[in-house]
Amino acid sequence: MPYQFRPDHAPGDEARRIATEQIDRAIAELDHESADVAIHQFRKRCKKLRALFRTLRAFDADLFRRENRRFRDLAREHAEARDAAARIETIEHLIAQNPGNNPPKALRKAHAALESELAALHDADDSVRDRLQATQKQLERARHDTAAWKLTGLEWKHLIKAVTRTYKQGRDAWQAALDTPTDEQLHEWRKQVKYLGYQSQMIGALWTAQFDAMGGTLDELADALGDIHDAAVLMQQLSRDDHGLTTRDLQAIGKRCERWRTERIEITARLGGLIYAETPKAFRARLDGYAEANAASPDR
Repeated sequence: MPYQFRPDHAPGDEARRIATEQIDRAIAELDHESADVAIHQFRKRCKKLRALFRTLRAFDADLFRRENRRFRDLAREHAEARDAAARIETIEHLIAQNPGNNPPKALRKAHAALESELAALHDADDSVRDRLQATQKQLERARHDTAAWKLTGLEWKHLIKAVTRTYKQGRDAWQAALDTPTDEQLHEWRKQVKYLGYQSQMIGALWTAQFDAMGGTLDELADALGDIHDAAVLMQQLSRDDHGLTTRDLQAIGKRCERWRTERIEITARLGGLIYAETPKAFRARLDGYAEANAASPDR
């Protein structure tokens, strides 16, 4: 079934269905033979679930706070291994940008050091599978708890109000990032972009073509902001810990990261202008119009 509210079904039933399906998939994905893949997929499920809880926020703020906190904390339990793998992916992106097949020595050294760091992390944690199994049990409890959610009375107006709130928060973060594009401000913007991307999927049945286009742009924007964040985290980690890199190595990697960052900043400025062209009031009025058109459809 889709990660989406279907207009011809009760929104409360749809919210419970979406949650249980995402939890079931998370439980299954934690059995993947690769712990790194299992953790990555699980953390993505947590983000999709937290976006769902944000979509319910205007109807039941207590449910949002409780479940959002639950899945935030579950994801954090597996953050260290995922962050280590993400640093390797960032170095590999930088290597791939090098013309030919001869990446600079500094990048090769950093890649080898980070690979060793991830291997040591796995070696030091013999109980990684035990932790994943413990997470599965917590997910099973979370799934059971969905039966107690009181969602009678949930309507599309509540969903639209919540999505508009995310849109406004993202628009505010975009404008702040234009004024002061610090890594912290860009990361805050990225979080709001990710939530709006997931929410646009959930309400996408109101007008599939429109929200597919919006979702594609949000994905591209989130990827560019993610690249900026990953490069910043990479440099922080390489500068803070002993990876056998010289000052010259760090300077060489830093220059590449800064060039990559500048390219991504230009992309985010353009895409942000497209996504946040409307005021929140106009955005909400447009979504209300879509919902009214669907409600008036003879197919309903």
